[in-house]
Amino acid sequence: MLNKESLREALKSNDLEMLKAELAKYPSLIRKIQRMLYDLDEEVRWGAARAFGIAATIFEVEKMKNLIRQLVWMINEESGNNCWFAPQALGEIGRMRPELIADFIPCLQEFYKYPDSKIQEGIKYAFARFKEAGLTIPE
Repeated sequence: MLNKESLREALKSNDLEMLKAELAKYPSLIRKIQRMLYDLDEEVRWGAARAFGIAATIFEVEKMKNLIRQLVWMINEESGNNCWFAPQALGEIGRMRPELIADFIPCLQEFYKYPDSKIQEGIKYAFARFKEAGLTIPE
């Protein structure tokens, strides 16, 4: 399994094939990737978000639904996390597997009402990705 620095480099360089192979061999790597959504380097955070889209193509439905629930919880103020890049990760999951994300759209619409512009930015991104995948976002 990749160490932290190798993972950061793979996420930064957008090495999707390597990440896909590593996730297939070591599904628990997604936990490290989830932590990278908080990284100080924006390129690493974007790579982590894209890696969730890759995970959606190889993980079973139930595992993905659990990850989606965790990401949604990370957005929630009550979680104490305020992960500004969780919506982007959700967007990448929805782009790859829209059927997994459809039930969470109303929740994201509620989060969009938060006054935090970083969360709103991320949710706009997620909604754009969902629309690319053919999902309808109700007004």
